[in-house]
Amino acid sequence: MPNASLANISSLRFAEQAAAPGLSVAGFSRTFMKADGLYIEDDSGVSSMLVRNTPATAAQNTIVPSANVAALTLKAFSDSTLEIFDVQRSTGNSVFRVEDEGQIDFGNSTDVEPVLILKTPAANNHYLYWLTDDKNRWELATDGAEGGSNVGTDLKLASFNDAGSGLDTDVLFIKRSNSRISLGNVSPQARFHVDGSADEVQLRVDGHSSQTAFIAEWRDSGGGIHMVVDKDGYLGFKEEAGAPTATADYCKMWGQSDNKLRWQDGDGNNHIVHGNPIFLTEVASTQGLGANPDIYLFGFYEFSAADANLDEGSTTQAFGDANVSHAGRAFIVPSGAGAAASGTVEIRVTGTSITDAGSRTPGDNETLIADITGAVQDTYYETTKKWLGVVTFELNITAGAPATYSLDFNYGLTNYERCMENDFTVDSVHIRGLAGAADNDFDVRLYHHDPDGTWVYSAAAFTPLHADQLIASLVTDHATDDKLAASKHFSWMKTGLSTVVTGSAQDGIIAFISSSANNAIEYMNMRVGVEY
Repeated sequence: MPNASLANISSLRFAEQAAAPGLSVAGFSRTFMKADGLYIEDDSGVSSMLVRNTPATAAQNTIVPSANVAALTLKAFSDSTLEIFDVQRSTGNSVFRVEDEGQIDFGNSTDVEPVLILKTPAANNHYLYWLTDDKNRWELATDGAEGGSNVGTDLKLASFNDAGSGLDTDVLFIKRSNSRISLGNVSPQARFHVDGSADEVQLRVDGHSSQTAFIAEWRDSGGGIHMVVDKDGYLGFKEEAGAPTATADYCKMWGQSDNKLRWQDGDGNNHIVHGNPIFLTEVASTQGLGANPDIYLFGFYEFSAADANLDEGSTTQAFGDANVSHAGRAFIVPSGAGAAASGTVEIRVTGTSITDAGSRTPGDNETLIADITGAVQDTYYETTKKWLGVVTFELNITAGAPATYSLDFNYGLTNYERCMENDFTVDSVHIRGLAGAADNDFDVRLYHHDPDGTWVYSAAAFTPLHADQLIASLVTDHATDDKLAASKHFSWMKTGLSTVVTGSAQDGIIAFISSSANNAIEYMNMRVGVEY
């Protein structure tokens, strides 16, 4: 029925045919129905299935070509500005569109979230490709068959060269089992792992042109910042309250509120980062001091071997020498907590104080322990003030009227080297001298004066010198070759030391020289190398 008008026909029905009808007619195509579906035949008699009949449980309206050709080709009108293809929900809202320029849209702004699902069996991978002129450029794919325990189906991005061949198979890799991300490695060993494939900068971070925030921060698990890269690219260390916990075989660096940078070696020893070392130098001689003189360099300890036993009937203990320039700090080491029947009793020091600026104050006083019942055994207590001449340790009632009270303690005066109240590290000690007489019991020892170190109360044999505060000893190093011979030179050097001394607090160093012969040391020069 050529050129027939179907304008008023609402539908066409085709009778099912057992075979293709008759001969083809040149210039005309025919459509006919067979048992398995709807066919279209061209004017040469070649037919193709247009729509296949399918069971009710399967997808309907399946288009199956009968030859190696496209099952469906949609071509836009030459002046079209509308979609080439539009799949809509029953509401009329689009869920999938092919635009006239070839763009593909998913979802809409009304009732559909765009979703793209790539589904495959557990043994297979998923692939998305970007091509240029039919040549691969990029591949986004999953990698590895799934085998339980979250293994497999990792995500990777690969690149291809101009010829479409593999260039870098692991540009980006994300491990599904632990969410670790890597550049260039399929087995990332950290939350973010860069595995360099060439001799080049592996990681670079540039600040913004108007950067004011830190460029990078290193935080602990609690969110505390310990190290930063500031806006100008400089590395900064947080001021910490104290030293970190040591980690074997690793050095650590940190700052403290005294504006000094510190580092800790793998053995847990703490050091202060310094510039060039300096040497502290003092000279000693035992000429005219008789046998067994105890002499000190870089400070001193003046103390009583016997303890003081103060109570309500004997409240004071004097120590020192009248009008002598000791300029030492007074200290005590209690036997334990004091006693007071009631009220509050303090132990204080009275006398003439002197400051490093030369301000002398007669009749001054300073409390060592505000409440003697809180005194702790084998603990060192020291005044912040320095004292001249004779000082007095005194039990003084500050509250109430206790009938009885008492405190037993060791006591003395001390002065020690603090490097002008700077923190420093002792790194060496060196002595040279000339013996005035033979001495078989000669030794030079350098100590760390540490208020928090070992202090042991003794009723009759107190000493402030303890092995755990010893920095270096001539006898320890020279062993049996430690003696002096008359008119012979001697020397001793010890390097590689690393004792940190908090001179900004009340730490310091003191050298102790022991000998047993008259005039054993004609002269001796001692140098202590420090860094601060």
